[in-house]
Amino acid sequence: MKSSFPILLLALCEPARAVALGGVIPRLKQEIPHAVITLVTTKLSAELFQNEAAIDETLALDGAIFNLKALGALAELSRRQWGLLVDIGPTMVSKMIRSKTRLVVNPNDSAGPLRQICQALALKETDVFPRLAVSEERAAKAQAVLDAGKMVAPFLVMAPGAGWLGRRWPTERFAVLATRLMREDGPFANHNLLIVGAEADRDTAVALSMATPRAQIMEMTGKLDLLTACAVMKTAAAFVGNDEIWLRLAAAAGIPTFGLYGPTDEADAPPGPNMHAIRGPRSLAEIRAADPKLKQQVCHMLDLTIDTVFDAIDAATPRPESESADDDPAEIVVESPATAAPAGIVSWETEVDIADQAEASDDVADVASPEEVVIEPAGVEPVADDLPEPETPPQTPQEAPPEAPPDTPESKPAREPAHAEKL
Repeated sequence: MKSSFPILLLALCEPARAVALGGVIPRLKQEIPHAVITLVTTKLSAELFQNEAAIDETLALDGAIFNLKALGALAELSRRQWGLLVDIGPTMVSKMIRSKTRLVVNPNDSAGPLRQICQALALKETDVFPRLAVSEERAAKAQAVLDAGKMVAPFLVMAPGAGWLGRRWPTERFAVLATRLMREDGPFANHNLLIVGAEADRDTAVALSMATPRAQIMEMTGKLDLLTACAVMKTAAAFVGNDEIWLRLAAAAGIPTFGLYGPTDEADAPPGPNMHAIRGPRSLAEIRAADPKLKQQVCHMLDLTIDTVFDAIDAATPRPESESADDDPAEIVVESPATAAPAGIVSWETEVDIADQAEASDDVADVASPEEVVIEPAGVEPVADDLPEPETPPQTPQEAPPEAPPDTPESKPAREPAHAEKL
């Protein structure tokens, strides 16, 4: 029997960064069945992994790392032998703990923590896409939240808030975007809208809910813990939001995720086929040139237009088959014989009519229907249809008109001018 292989994962960071371990943890357990995984993280980040069965031990440290409780826990960890240590913080704690194999993520590497882990541990990205385990009880709780708010599928999720003004797309643009996405000809026609976010995002969320002309809107900012929010989004059609924890929860939920990027690097976006990063015309380097420390209270997202975001979402969202041109009866055009042939080309039916015109000219009066309206020239009385057709009189030699007396001026024919003869 093989001895256990102890693995220590240090994620003393914000939840947006810690969620990258969501796909790594079950993969490590699959690669090393006798592994014993210990996760050390913050209390808020620990909420993400409450239902992860692959974790054997979770240690949540609150407040300063070097308080008495944290120092006692770290001292206990340092006395244990570890086969693998992964620090995605990174922090100084990893230097105090002994391990046979050590991986400390470089925060300045644009590849991000997940890609660095894959490169160091020879893991495929497709095997460690971010995901969060959700228990049946948690899924039932999420459904109860939706039922209480009368939110029914299909629905779209938006997170308009952000912890810093610089990476917050304007709220009024979210409102216009939501209207365009959910109108009759939009990619999410007849969908409802669910708004999520932190408690600090409530004002932004309320403004979005009031500006969006939809009957069914549910605003849940500050009312959901992180894992329940992920469980709720598992039943959503798609997510649109800024580069915050809610975007990464949507990616972990496995739904189409559209992230709006400005002063953050889309290279650090969650990997996966459902993740779509949308950026304006300015690159991150150009934004950093104007705001080197990325701390100015200026919105760096103004150059990202509504049309750019809508077009990116529309292009990546398949329309239902019932809306295709082949199945839509409104798209079927029945051409009449008069318009079947292109302009300038005589159709086959027209050629037949022209060829038979001489034979059918004698029967026109008989074929005409009673409803046919005949417009008679002015000054000519219409001929009644019920009158018998007059017989043709026998032809007789036409008599020459009587000649006018030569001495009568009125009988002389008028002479044409001389210039008319020349012409």
